[in-house]
Amino acid sequence: MRSKPQVRFGEGRLEKGCANSTSLAAYSTKKREREARQGYGGPARSSRQASPSRDATGPGGEPNVTEDQFPTIAFIDDEPRVRAALSDALRRHGFQVLEGGSGAEALQLARAADLVILDVFLPDQCGLEVCRLLKEDPTTRSVPVLHLSGQYISSEERAHGLDSGADGYLVKPVAMCELIAQVRALLRLRYAEEARHISETRLQDILDHAPAVVHVKDVEGRYLLVNRRWEERFHRKREDVVGRRPHEVFPHEQAEVFLTNDRKVLEAGEALIFEEVAQHDDGPHTYLSSKFPLPNGSAVPYAVGGISTDITERKRAEEALRDSEALYHSLVETLPVCIIRKDLQGRFTFASQSFCADLGRPLDQVIGRTDCDFYPPELAEKYQCDDRRVIETGGILEAVEEHLATDGSKRYVKVLKAPLRDARGQMIGVQGLFWDITERRQVEEELARTTAEFRIARRIQQRLFPKHTPRLPGLDIGSATYGFDIGGASYPAEAIGGDYYDYVGLPDGSLGIAIGDVSGHGLGPALLMAEARAFLRACAQGESDVSAILARVNRLLIQDLEGDNFITMLLARLAPDERTLVYASAGHATGYLFDAAGKVKAALPSTAVPLGIEADSDFPLGEVVSLAPGDIVLFLTDGVVEARDPTGNAFGTKRTLDVVRVYRDCQAQQIVDNLYYAVRAFSRNEPQVDDITATVIKVGAGT
Repeated sequence: MRSKPQVRFGEGRLEKGCANSTSLAAYSTKKREREARQGYGGPARSSRQASPSRDATGPGGEPNVTEDQFPTIAFIDDEPRVRAALSDALRRHGFQVLEGGSGAEALQLARAADLVILDVFLPDQCGLEVCRLLKEDPTTRSVPVLHLSGQYISSEERAHGLDSGADGYLVKPVAMCELIAQVRALLRLRYAEEARHISETRLQDILDHAPAVVHVKDVEGRYLLVNRRWEERFHRKREDVVGRRPHEVFPHEQAEVFLTNDRKVLEAGEALIFEEVAQHDDGPHTYLSSKFPLPNGSAVPYAVGGISTDITERKRAEEALRDSEALYHSLVETLPVCIIRKDLQGRFTFASQSFCADLGRPLDQVIGRTDCDFYPPELAEKYQCDDRRVIETGGILEAVEEHLATDGSKRYVKVLKAPLRDARGQMIGVQGLFWDITERRQVEEELARTTAEFRIARRIQQRLFPKHTPRLPGLDIGSATYGFDIGGASYPAEAIGGDYYDYVGLPDGSLGIAIGDVSGHGLGPALLMAEARAFLRACAQGESDVSAILARVNRLLIQDLEGDNFITMLLARLAPDERTLVYASAGHATGYLFDAAGKVKAALPSTAVPLGIEADSDFPLGEVVSLAPGDIVLFLTDGVVEARDPTGNAFGTKRTLDVVRVYRDCQAQQIVDNLYYAVRAFSRNEPQVDDITATVIKVGAGT
């Protein structure tokens, strides 16, 4: 008997060991190609046949099959005769065989084999050591090793061989049927293991590419599996999580919620859905978790599976929608309008509380009904006709409708109706708003009446102003030998004003020129000014002294003036023949006398208090003014100098005098008009707050 060799690492020659002389490289290449075609790192063993059919033989009785159909076995034995005999037998049973006689050859041939039959007694290494090396190598770890020995045959030796990593152990001499059965059994185990590995790999691939967070925990709460999405969301590697409980991964309170939900699933024995909150870097996220028991063969759950979808954005959107709806309802119920919505059949689908109150019905008695249930037939038909018009045209209907209230009073309602569309833009009904505008309508009607009355009053007041200068001896207005050019205008701040100017012929043949300003503006001052005009014209019929005329007018007006009302007035007497001017001023704004060059020759200030202050007031005359050719006399109200721009600056006296100076060569009426335009331009069209009135006298060369 040969002695057992020492276990050592050695190198051996690689010789041709197959009957068909196929090289190791060729077998390795074919094996890799076959595995690549099958996918997942290994062949689909279940599709292989363990042995060829009986009719799949050649002329000499050898199997007539291709190499891709059958498993490859590396047969390692240092006895050529035994190796050849058993190899031939394996080939006849449909296996491809790679032969070798040393441990070194075993280490190389195993890379191209599906199973290794390994003699324990080898010339260079002990077969047990070779088996250990094969099981440590990642490329051959899954290849089954079947020990075959004629020397190490005791139970202890066989047990030692199996404990060393072998998958089977047979003793020489071995019956061929037993060898074939053992080979097939080991191959089935390998193929089953590969199939399980492929299945697990596929499952893990599916889980890792799933968009949801997936985990499995045993009944004690320890993690058995997590997918890639779980790792990404919670920043933990699966190898650091598997075997741990939630308390070792999450905060205590959060972990308790997870375990409580797991226990509910185990107790119910069926799938349950929970909303669970987990903390992330950007804050808490809400997950919709479907958890389900995983039963073993006896239907007893051994684990709980969970598939969780992050619904944080959806929850935020739902919360935003609820807030929006709450805001919408708050807005709808606080607006002083009635709001309704109807479907395409005219049934009410929504009504605001104000509409329900106006209708005298609670909301549940409005929804689902039509206009015919609440209004007279002719009115309901009108509403439905309006709805159809909106639906057919897709436009907005706006109208003011007249109604009779329950108390018989007339009411006006403003109505807006528009198409109602869903999120896809499809028309689903009509929405309407309406509100009571009775008071506004009444105000508008009253305003229209008032406006019309003011329009009439303005026309009347405009007729009170002089259309031309009276024709008096020596006052050759507009003739080729004119002596004087007189123009004036009044521009009220409102429809009618409190300013006044006038030309009155006096008994002595002179011309009275008046300009006045009632405190305030509007209808009241306009009436007072009309009264003052009437008194002045009446008093001027028998009196030429302007001082006496103002005194009489004051006594007549004072009984009609009360409170803070008063009138400023300047009355001048122009003597054409004498070419002189004398005046009395009852608190009126200063007038000015310009020479032909535009220089101010004299100011014409007030000489007394305004009219309406004291009944016995005197109104002394100012100095007599001699008029020379080219002189200009300006009378104006304070609305000119007190006009302001948007920043609050006043137009002022200087600008007033400059305007007259610039336009001194123009006709008197043009000077007045240009002065008004200059004031309005300075104000930049801000609303006019006071009446603007002016009169200009230009002195000609005379005859």
